[in-house]
Amino acid sequence: MTSFGNLAEEFPALVDMEGRGWFYRHVHGMIDFVRQNPDRTSKDAQKNADLLAKGFDVEWKKKLTQLQIPIFHPATDGGWMLRFDDVLADALELGPLQNKDFDLPEDIQATLRTKTPPDVPLEVTETLAKYYIAHKPDDSDWVVLPVANFNAYFGSTMFDRKWLPKIPADMFIREKQSNGIGRFKITF
Repeated sequence: MTSFGNLAEEFPALVDMEGRGWFYRHVHGMIDFVRQNPDRTSKDAQKNADLLAKGFDVEWKKKLTQLQIPIFHPATDGGWMLRFDDVLADALELGPLQNKDFDLPEDIQATLRTKTPPDVPLEVTETLAKYYIAHKPDDSDWVVLPVANFNAYFGSTMFDRKWLPKIPADMFIREKQSNGIGRFKITF
C-alpha cells in the first residue's frame, strides 16, 4: 500500500484525503516554489528541483513499499532495514511532536557565561543546558547525549573532538561514550 488516504480523517496533519503524506507534500511544495521563483533560487536549487520532479514520486513509492515488507522477507533490501512499524513504535514512545525551544533562566545563563572556557563557544554550553532541561527524565539526573547528533547540529566534529572535552566537570559530568552516545548531567 502506498496511499494512506484512509488515515486522513484520523491524522489530518500527516496525510490528506488523496493519501499524500506531509513529507510528500513538503517536497512537492519545494519543487513548486523553485519553479515559480527562478529569480529567488539558485541554479543548483533549480537543477535539484528538476531531478526531484522527474524521479521523486517513483522512488517515494518504492520506499513506502519497502518500509512495509517484513524485515526477514526475501525481498528486503539491506540487512538492517528500517521498517514502517519501527517508525510508528518510535513515534508512540516519543509522544506528540513538541517545540522545546525556550530561554534559559537568567541564573543558568550567568553560570554558563562565567564557567564556559574561552575557547568553547557559549552557544555550545547553552545548547547542552537546554537539551538537558528539555530531556531530563523524572526518575534520573542523567540524560542521554547523542554526540553524533550534536556534531551534525553544529556542522562539524568540533563538538565532540574539540569543545566537549574542554567543558569542565563543574558544569557537566559525562560518562564515557560508546558508538556516539553517552550520558551527562548538569552539576551547577
